[in-house]
Order: sequence, then structure tokens, then C-alpha cells
Amino acid sequence: NLYLSPFFGEMVFGSLNAATFEKFIFWARQQRFRKREVSNETINKSFVPLRAICRSAAVEYGWGSTYNPFFDFKKLPEGDPLEKILPFSVEEQRKLTDQLPDHWKPYFRFAFCSGLRQGEQIGLKPGDIDWSRGLLHVQRAMTRDEQGNKIEGRTKNRYSRRTIRLIQVMEESLKAQEKIYGEFKGEYFFCTATGQQVNPSNLRQRVWMPALEKAGLKIREMKQTRHSFATVALSCGENPLWIAKVMGHRNTEMIIKVYSKYIENAGISNDGSALNDALRGDQGSNGEE
Repeated sequence: NLYLSPFFGEMVFGSLNAATFEKFIFWARQQRFRKREVSNETINKSFVPLRAICRSAAVEYGWGSTYNPFFDFKKLPEGDPLEKILPFSVEEQRKLTDQLPDHWKPYFRFAFCSGLRQGEQIGLKPGDIDWSRGLLHVQRAMTRDEQGNKIEGRTKNRYSRRTIRLIQVMEESLKAQEKIYGEFKGEYFFCTATGQQVNPSNLRQRVWMPALEKAGLKIREMKQTRHSFATVALSCGENPLWIAKVMGHRNTEMIIKVYSKYIENAGISNDGSALNDALRGDQGSNGEE
């Protein structure tokens, strides 16, 4: 509704080609949502459903593989992801956690040891946790619409809708949070100190930034908890396949490309046990302060 229909809605399939897509990119850059220029990542994402529409049309009308409007078209660069990776070591994670209010310790411990995207973590509900089988079902994420309003939506893609077998540090963090959740019993498993839905902006300003400063650590965004999970797990020798599955990636391509310098003897562990031992050794045998 925001991109494809306004630009391509009256076109026929025969007019779609690399030149048309370049015109679309120019048009998309002129749009403003939340008073911001549309990013390359957003423009690239808009081509995903368009490709699917073209494939469906080719099947329905019998055009076969000869119909390829994306010939000679390359997606826009989204920057070097390596520049954005500033992971926390296990020791830094301990220092940061020590400075957090007790209410937020389980939230960030789980973020560090699970690698969930922030929207996925905020969107967790009590029913997503299968305590008896030790499983976590990630099936939604909190995000914002183009007006900036918080909404509950799907995960980033179908690979992100996943079931994670909890390692011990994950389960300990969730158990600690269960006690907090029991005080409020709201819709979402993680909540504020007053039982409200987590607001990432407030969390960053009121909890995350002060804790970083008190711990004497370099200022980093909260998304570095996810990068920290991947880098620590790889440094422990965890299998990239397991890491990719937990993080919600389709395969190991992104893991290898983005975190390659952290891979040392990958494949020693296939189930998170090396990461579990490293993190539990930092938190103590019972995962409590």
C-alpha cells in the first residue's frame, strides 16, 4: 500500500524491467515516513513481494522462466554490517548486568544469551514458553507502523518464526522473569517495573544508557546484545548452524559473512553447551546474584 501499489499499480507486467525499477527507487527516495528518508533496506524489502508477484504471474499465465523483469537489476547496498558490530564480552556483560536494576536483569540476561531481536523479545507472551519441554516459540514481534505507532506483527521473515530449545542460561533467565511476570500477569511476558508494555526508547534512555555509564563501558545500542550472542557463541566454538537457527536466519551465510572473524574451531558443540558453560560460569551455578 505504501510503495508497490502507488507506483506499480497501473502498470502491466511487460513494463517491469531494471530501468523501471531504477525510476521506482528514485520515486521511493522522495517519500517521507516519520519525517525520514526511506532507507535502502526498506526499498530492498519492497522488492521481495514484487518478485513473488512476478513469479506467480509467470506461473499463472504460462510465461515460464523466460519472464525475468529483474534481469540486470541489483539490489541497493545496505552498508557494511561489520561496522555495526560492537559486541560485549562475557566480562562486559557481567559488568553491565551488575549495574542494572533488579527488575531488568532477567530481560537483558535473556537478550544476551538468546540473541533474540528486541521486537521479538518484547513480543513474547507467557504461552510462547513450553516449560515442560524446554522450548520457546518465537512467532511475533513488536514493531512500529509508518505513523510511529507500536503494533504487534509478524517476525522479520518466515525463518524468524522458530522454536528454540532452551539451554540452561536461557531457561534460568526466563524463570527469573516468570517471578516478575507473576506480579503483574499482563499480556506480554517482559514488562516495565509498573507492569506496562516495554517501550524501547524509554528503556534505552532510563535503564540501558545509565547502566553502561555506571559500568564504565563504551556506549552501544541495545541491538548489540544480539551481536554479542553470536560472537560469544562462535568464540566458544558453537556450530554456526545452531547459532543461525536460534537467531532466526535461513542458513549460515549471514553468520559466516558477518561474524567470520569470531569463528574459532566452529563445530565443537552442536547444542549450545559451550556457550552455556561460558555464561553460567559468569553468573554462578544458580544464575542468581
